[in-house]
Amino acid sequence: MNQKIKIGAMVDYFTAAFWLPELRTREGLRGWVGRCHDLGITRLYFRVSVHGDFLHHTRIERRLSTALAEDYLDADKKQAMLETCEAARSFDMLAAVTEDAHSMGMEVVPWITLSDEGIPEVSYTEFASAHPEFLMQDREGKRYDRSLSFGYPEVRAYRIELIRELREYGTDGVFLDFTRWLWKSHVQDRGVSLVDDKSVCLFGYDEPMVQAYREKMGRDPYEIPNGDTDWVRFRAGATNTQFLRELRSALPGFSLYAYFLPRGFLSEMLLNVPGWIEESLVDELCPCAAADVPQEGRIGRWTYALWNDFARQFRQMVKAHKGTCRVGAPIMISSSYGPHPDFVGAGPWSFLRPEIIEDLMLSAVRGGADELIFYDLCQEYNGQPELWESLKPICRKALS
Repeated sequence: MNQKIKIGAMVDYFTAAFWLPELRTREGLRGWVGRCHDLGITRLYFRVSVHGDFLHHTRIERRLSTALAEDYLDADKKQAMLETCEAARSFDMLAAVTEDAHSMGMEVVPWITLSDEGIPEVSYTEFASAHPEFLMQDREGKRYDRSLSFGYPEVRAYRIELIRELREYGTDGVFLDFTRWLWKSHVQDRGVSLVDDKSVCLFGYDEPMVQAYREKMGRDPYEIPNGDTDWVRFRAGATNTQFLRELRSALPGFSLYAYFLPRGFLSEMLLNVPGWIEESLVDELCPCAAADVPQEGRIGRWTYALWNDFARQFRQMVKAHKGTCRVGAPIMISSSYGPHPDFVGAGPWSFLRPEIIEDLMLSAVRGGADELIFYDLCQEYNGQPELWESLKPICRKALS
């Protein structure tokens, strides 16, 4: 077996349990972990933040509530959500998956969304409810109500304490999702725009940053272009990079995995990935495939070839910036767009054919990936259990 390559999986177990009742029990979770072990997976990125709620037993935030069920008009789906929430509250899912995975020699890395405070008056974090003044602010003074700004030291401290709770479970690091609910369409749905007409982030105009830039540079951010290079880099440094610095200092030795969009990460998202590499702020780069290609292009072998190349691109970036962090390669197994000859089935949410998945995995290995990361490996429960069996020989081949 190739000891360098690992296989990981991003796991949205809560959503899978919504669709399949057998996953809502402690026994169901244990069985699923065993299936992952049999597949050759050695690291589970287990989602713990869900639309402003948390699956773990947090002391400083609200645990999973049944408010999520209120959005469903369909009676059966509403009942399924109520039962899933109740199941998730009946035992500590994170403790259970950590216990089971560790007993099988696997790692558990909680997956936490950094920009999902939920939706006001539906399901909202207690911190955001109490501190709306800490929400991200754009150049026109508009705030994005789903995301807090790391420009405020109070926000950074709050998020670090949530992550400290996750480490207390004996987990093996934290998977920092910088992408979810910060895509252009998600932000627009809440009445604001993520970027200007030059695809430069419009956010980062929080008062602490504006004032700090005036004092340091002697310039007013409102009197220079939004895309001014120094101002973009300053915003990135004062928000996400500063958060990572403080997190690294607060939790030394705790592995940090960064999940981010592979295009426009600095200009659109204020994520200075090369700077993270140089400062050794993250242990693994995990580029996200899901939002990299326009919707009309998310089908076909050629599209997946683009994602396939991420391992090589970011391995070169690490080398160029004299870094030591690892690189994970995304492996998509399903798509919401279809039909297409490369997918099994004729409708949306079809699965890639096994031979396409094999191409993706082996190409990523050749590109220098340290880890192959499935997204989302609970999907096989949505009526296609044979997919799971077809992955076994492919995983063995990738690891050999």
